[in-house]
Formats: sequence, C-alpha cells, structure tokens
Amino acid sequence: MFVLVGAGGAGRALAFGAKSRGARIVIFDIDFNRAKVLAAAVCGEALPYEKLASFQPEKGAILANATPIGMHPNKDRIPLPEGSLKDYVVVFDAVYTPRKTTLLEDAEAAGAVIVSGVEMFLRQAIGQFNLFTGSKAPEEFMREIVMSKF
Repeated sequence: MFVLVGAGGAGRALAFGAKSRGARIVIFDIDFNRAKVLAAAVCGEALPYEKLASFQPEKGAILANATPIGMHPNKDRIPLPEGSLKDYVVVFDAVYTPRKTTLLEDAEAAGAVIVSGVEMFLRQAIGQFNLFTGSKAPEEFMREIVMSKF
C-alpha cells in the first residue's frame, strides 16, 4: 500500500511511479476533488484529508508526503498525527528544507526507513543534466555538492 498526502505536481509523479510498480494507492489532499482526479488516473482511492488522522494503513505501507507541510519556517508540523507512523515501513518527505523534517525524525523513531526530499531534488538534477547535455551526469560530484548545501 502506498499512502500519498498531496495530489499536486510532486504527488502526481509519485502516484504514477507507485502505479508503475503495482502498488495499491490511497491519496489524501486538502482539495478532495484533486485527490479524486489523481486517484482515477492511477486506479487508486481518494479519501478526504480530514480522514487522514484516523486512517489505518496496512502493515508494511509506504507513506509519501508531497505537501509543503513541515517546510521551513513551519518545520515542526507534520501532515498526520503523532503516533500514527508505526505501520509504515518507508516514509518519504518531498520537503527538502530542512533535510530531516519532523515527519522523518518521527518516522525514524517509529522504525521506518526514511527518504528525504533532498534525494528527489538530487535525482531530478541528475536527470535534467543527462537530458539537457546528452552526457552522463557526474553523480557523485553532484551528490557531494548538494549534500554540502543541505
């Protein structure tokens, strides 16, 4: 199960990526209609954002936050209630400032593998370099630079 919070641009990319890997997708967004449109496009399920607080994912689920919740300067906020991360084995946060958001800190404390938005930022940069130059990006060099800035 892939639980997605946020159905905007980043959320859309994540949803299609999850669909391509055969995941069952559940989408929450403050704009329920936008969640429904994306859910229909990926054969997923849309639920009202208000239900996120009481939602019980399957054990072993993946959570992806594709909202700005938790981004500087509101870095202490998380998109779901504290204590609700125990059923997620992987938690991704598209927010990259701060690098380790409160959501990721809480998820790590709950035992999940965490992935920062910095990783998405870096992989997008590598992909763009490859696309626009026609050459292979210097991945390790780019990683060093990005990680030194975040």
